[in-house]
Amino acid sequence: MQHRSGSRLVTFVLMVLLLFSISSTAFANTGDYRVRIGLVTNGESLGFRANANFQLVNLSTGTVISEVKSGEQWQIQKSNDALSIIKNGTQIGIFDSAVAVRQFTGKPVTIYSAESAAIASGSELFAVTDNGTVTNIGSNLNNLNIISSQGMSQISSGSSETGLLTLEGPSGSKRYRGELEFKIDGNGKMLAINVVPVEEYLYGVVPSEMPSSFGHEALKAQALAARTYALRATLAQPNKDYQLVATDASQVYGGFDAESSIVSRAIQETAGEIITYEGKPIDAVFFSSSGGFTENSEEIWRNFFPYLRWKEDPFDANNNHYNWVVNYTADQLTYQVNQGLARLGISQVFSKVNELEEVARTSSGARVRVMKIHGYSDDGGDLTLDISNADSVRIALGLKSSLFNFEQQMDEWGKFSSITITGSGWGHGIGLSQYGARGMAAQGYNYREILEYYYTGIKILPNYGL
Repeated sequence: MQHRSGSRLVTFVLMVLLLFSISSTAFANTGDYRVRIGLVTNGESLGFRANANFQLVNLSTGTVISEVKSGEQWQIQKSNDALSIIKNGTQIGIFDSAVAVRQFTGKPVTIYSAESAAIASGSELFAVTDNGTVTNIGSNLNNLNIISSQGMSQISSGSSETGLLTLEGPSGSKRYRGELEFKIDGNGKMLAINVVPVEEYLYGVVPSEMPSSFGHEALKAQALAARTYALRATLAQPNKDYQLVATDASQVYGGFDAESSIVSRAIQETAGEIITYEGKPIDAVFFSSSGGFTENSEEIWRNFFPYLRWKEDPFDANNNHYNWVVNYTADQLTYQVNQGLARLGISQVFSKVNELEEVARTSSGARVRVMKIHGYSDDGGDLTLDISNADSVRIALGLKSSLFNFEQQMDEWGKFSSITITGSGWGHGIGLSQYGARGMAAQGYNYREILEYYYTGIKILPNYGL
């Protein structure tokens, strides 16, 4: 049907408003949260490859530097405070600003002809993207694939194949979804950052953190914990170059190569669900095995969280992390304590440790919360250090858990010679126990019941809490 010229603007505006309304509703219902993971935080020379059609984009100007095609070998090298970009052995430029490698997918956009409700060659076309942006795309239909031509049509150009990027760095090669950004940060370090929708990020996190054999409901519980952790971290520091790293300093993230179809199904079935307390995402910390008790947050670390409270954990019992034994000679204990203190950022060094003294336990009575380490300093003087929370005790002694007892042995001259430590559990002991989730799932509990057991007073909300 032909429109009179005087009605074109009104019709166009109404259509834009309708499309923007639909787009906004869809965004609010699904969320499009993207997370930023620092894969390499101090690189010198990195390589990448693509399995589909990508583009290398200058993030400062928004211009496309080059197409990136399957089979090409690219390198990003640090050149003073700039990025030297090399394609198949030939340098194509040096850039002061950050660059991104993004897949050229030709994501469908809604188009509208000002001349006709039907799309025809020669018509003046307008594109309305999924965020409501309107662009006049002229009348060139070359390389456009018209998906529908009834009133409002969709067009796409390029490949719809799910693209993967292989990053070649100091720890080997791994494939990732999403895009890669490269930049020199304010400290002169070269960064490689994976920017990816949070749900796709979880595909590489959950199987890296929990075996698929732990049961479907346990995997769903882990998915919510990991999603909530990532969202909270992203919201807490939105202006940082990245909010997460790929190691257990955040959550272990193995990228595409870690994915499992069994685990992905658990993620998809809980898409957008997060754990909240008083309407805000919780610090959804988790660990491997409780040893029979979880703990209050302030006794393991320092901060009080009302949803991280201690409780007995009968569901966690397992043969992998219960009833372990560690034996140290005096020299081995001295070495281990010095290593642990360095990890904790404590500069003192023992020339010899000659006694451990338990001072206090956590509220559950299970874990050692405060311990004194007695011995001698490098200059031969007496040295005593107070280790003042349970996780620091675990790290200082190099143990799987701070849930332990110990017995010290003396030699024939009454001097400390060795120590036997017996304990249970693996990890800090706050929040979700992964082996406990496995046990609850095996007994028929669903993921909501699992999470409500390990996190006190929480609510599970859909749509990322919107």
